[in-house]
Amino acid sequence: MSWQKKNEETVDKRALFYENNNRVWATRESISFTRKTTTMNLENYFTTTKGVGVMATSEENGVVDTAIYSRPHVQGTDEVAFIMLDRLTHQNLQTNTHANYLFLEDGHGYNGVRLFLTKLDESTDQELIATLSSRHLSPENDRLRGEKFLVRFKVNKVLKLIGGEEIAID
Repeated sequence: MSWQKKNEETVDKRALFYENNNRVWATRESISFTRKTTTMNLENYFTTTKGVGVMATSEENGVVDTAIYSRPHVQGTDEVAFIMLDRLTHQNLQTNTHANYLFLEDGHGYNGVRLFLTKLDESTDQELIATLSSRHLSPENDRLRGEKFLVRFKVNKVLKLIGGEEIAID
């Protein structure tokens, strides 16, 4: 029998619950609730959800930096990659492999996720990077921006944007 707790009223040692919209009295000792686990598929989420991303990294001594980043390139169930120029975020990752990516979904309210990341490796394979890049600059303008890196991360944990509810990766 599955119970859904709505408005709880306590009378003596009984509690009022609702099962299929019917009022049911039960003793507190006879009821246990299991928290519903939220799961997400990173590939589906980042392919279909538009929004703004912010990457946070820190230097070895803890000085934090944030930067706007596009949606990640999902590389499997629990791995993502970002294309980076050799700027502060990339430089921080050379001495501190931990990062956090905050993604705020478009629309009203504060919906989104926070990804807790650990750097796995990086590549300078420009052909691979070009296949993943959504920007199409002229070769000259692209060179002027500097060397690009494809930085791959393990996703250690996913939390909802607001609150501390953890989201399981499927």
